[in-house]
Amino acid sequence: MAPQGGNDDAWIADVLTFARNSFGNAGAPVRAEVVARVRAAHAGRREPWRTAELEVLLPVPHAGMAQWKITASHAGEACERAIDGDPATRWSTGVDLQPGLWLQIDFGAPFAVRELRLDTRRSAGDYPRGYSVVVSDDGEHWSEPLVAGSGDGPVTRIIVPEPRPARFVRVDQTGSQSGLWWSIHELQVVGG
Repeated sequence: MAPQGGNDDAWIADVLTFARNSFGNAGAPVRAEVVARVRAAHAGRREPWRTAELEVLLPVPHAGMAQWKITASHAGEACERAIDGDPATRWSTGVDLQPGLWLQIDFGAPFAVRELRLDTRRSAGDYPRGYSVVVSDDGEHWSEPLVAGSGDGPVTRIIVPEPRPARFVRVDQTGSQSGLWWSIHELQVVGG
């Protein structure tokens, strides 16, 4: 691809949003502020990006995720549905959204999570109303939250600003909503 240095942040954000949505990704529009932040972080770079450098920005493939052990506070027997690659299946708590619900991944070895994407588009209202992400080396002693926030739609993107390698990661659902469950049709994990 030709260098894009001559185009402003808004133009690049618009092109990225168009490309994203043209291939079936229903993610939020790319904002000019994000483009500006990435440009500033890599201002001195003059050589093209190599494939290996960009691969760390992609979600872990389903085959890799199949090696992980996923557990949950509720309906743990269905956790694997969140990572089976089939958006028609889902993991769901089966109880109203309330604090204390969680989903946990045992990577089997230290793994630094950079981003979690929780897709509930087929159950549009079943996204977390609040969340926090914690990590652990032993599954018993947990960190302070690495990030906390609230979901606001059927695809919740949780970006971990300072990834920390750990064997376990847990997403705690911290909000409340009567009449809706917490579901995940497709979970994507970015990191390494």
